[in-house]
Amino acid sequence: MLSLVLAPFATELPEKANSFFWIREGKDSLALGNITGALVFQSTLPMAVGLAFTSWELDSYSLVAGCLALAGGLVAILTLQVRRRFNGRAIALWAALYVAFVVYVVSTA
Repeated sequence: MLSLVLAPFATELPEKANSFFWIREGKDSLALGNITGALVFQSTLPMAVGLAFTSWELDSYSLVAGCLALAGGLVAILTLQVRRRFNGRAIALWAALYVAFVVYVVSTA
């Protein structure tokens, strides 16, 4: 349970911080490439190891995390289609999805 809450910070926070600074400097394509590369890496090698060496039993935490991740992706797609860039509302909604998951984990543990 704890790993589902802490893993996003440990794996993606440095990439997000770099991208934040690059966007402030006007290097949008570099920032997007950094995030995309990090996400592609996270979805290949670590995922393959996890699939190979763990059981295939999805519990409620996994299902809720997956659904909230899909909701976050939907927010990203809709925001980019409508505004052509991310805004404060989208970021606040992503934070709310993460907080909702943390609340779920704490309340059911």
